[in-house]
Amino acid sequence: MSAYNLLKLPRLRMLFRADVYNIRRDPIMSLALATIMLLPAALWLWRSQLDSYALNAFDIAGFSNYVVSFVLLMPPILLGWVTGMLLLEDRDDGPLLALEVTPIGRNGFLIYRAGITALLSFIVALLIAIALLNEPLLLKLFLAVLVALQAVMFTFALLSLAGNKVEGLAISKILNIAALIPLIALAPSAFRYLATIIPSYWIGELLYSNVIPAALRYLLAMLVHLLVLFFLYRLMLKRIG
Repeated sequence: MSAYNLLKLPRLRMLFRADVYNIRRDPIMSLALATIMLLPAALWLWRSQLDSYALNAFDIAGFSNYVVSFVLLMPPILLGWVTGMLLLEDRDDGPLLALEVTPIGRNGFLIYRAGITALLSFIVALLIAIALLNEPLLLKLFLAVLVALQAVMFTFALLSLAGNKVEGLAISKILNIAALIPLIALAPSAFRYLATIIPSYWIGELLYSNVIPAALRYLLAMLVHLLVLFFLYRLMLKRIG
């Protein structure tokens, strides 16, 4: 597979149309994508009401600030889940193996799926960050990059751990816990740094904590993401043969 074969616009269009067709014939995946922005939209519309309710009911000020990390992560996780389920179907039914003899090749197809997942996740995460975060643009862009990488990690993890689509549904429920991990950064104890090996923790560290210098936080966050992504990629390749 050459980069030229993969990047030909007609070929990318063909692959994208095939993915759209496969998603449309699966009601669960269609529903997931159709509702992907409902949670961010709800928080954007009713943020002040949520904060007022939390303050009156639980004496928690600025409650929506703690919800933002979850809202930021869930749509890209859904995108990663959809891609993972498509790849599980391709692996189980045989198309993934058959791609070895095509100009794109298996690795080229995996690069396409990972690339489109990362691109869509970056766009979605950036829109959410712009709408919901009162932070510098650089941080919003960096968070969108990290979340896009996490969407691809979700795809790779699903393909590595699940034996079929049924197992994929079960495992995805466990992996969804990643959306809550950023809240660990709010813990006052130094034990929270045990979670630094989990990529989604760094979303919370960047949003809720100033203990680590900003430049170091950016560096460590990217390093952890790249290392975990590489590990999951290698694990996935071993699993699919």
